[in-house]
Amino acid sequence: WNLDPPYFGPFQMKLERPGQAAPKKSEEKSNANIEKEIIVRFCPALMTDDDLHQHYASLGKDPIAKIQWTKKRDIAFVQFKSPRLKEEALAMSPPMVDFNLCKVEANYRREQKQ
Repeated sequence: WNLDPPYFGPFQMKLERPGQAAPKKSEEKSNANIEKEIIVRFCPALMTDDDLHQHYASLGKDPIAKIQWTKKRDIAFVQFKSPRLKEEALAMSPPMVDFNLCKVEANYRREQKQ
């Protein structure tokens, strides 16, 4: 039997053998991003990136590096340009759009929460 590479009809299957694990994402890069990221929960449907940029404008010129939304757009992951800006954002009051107050919390890895 020839196992390199296995074919099943028109499909090719990729196997990992011991010692040939797929490369993992760099831990340093993901940790660096989490140190600068907050989670904004319970966002109203009408909330936009501009609302978040306006709310955090008092932190300086363009403090937000990136904003990612969930599919429902009820949670935003806001990444700041530095960990100091993140801490200042956490000390601020949470954003409010159309009298809906959001909840803001730091983004931590699951292992750190336990």
